[in-house]
Amino acid sequence: MVTRLGMSEKLGPMTFGRQQSSRFLDGMGMEERTYSEETARAIDAEVRAILEAQHRRATLILTEKRELLERMTRRLLEVETLDRAELEALLAVPAV
Repeated sequence: MVTRLGMSEKLGPMTFGRQQSSRFLDGMGMEERTYSEETARAIDAEVRAILEAQHRRATLILTEKRELLERMTRRLLEVETLDRAELEALLAVPAV
């Protein structure tokens, strides 16, 4: 996301490195580093910041939706699968 797609607020819309394909690894290419050690540290810091922010976001969502998740879990333990109608009903009904 940061090095290949340039999706970083801090580093801007730039790509870093150059993808090299290998005849022997069938699509599994290696990346040639075409940037400085300082830029590599900035990339690492940006990746870490993105991961930490998204971890916090996921934790917040799961915490806020805990009762819903527990209701869904209880129902799935009973029936193993939910069809669309039952899932929508579970999502729409507030906890009692």
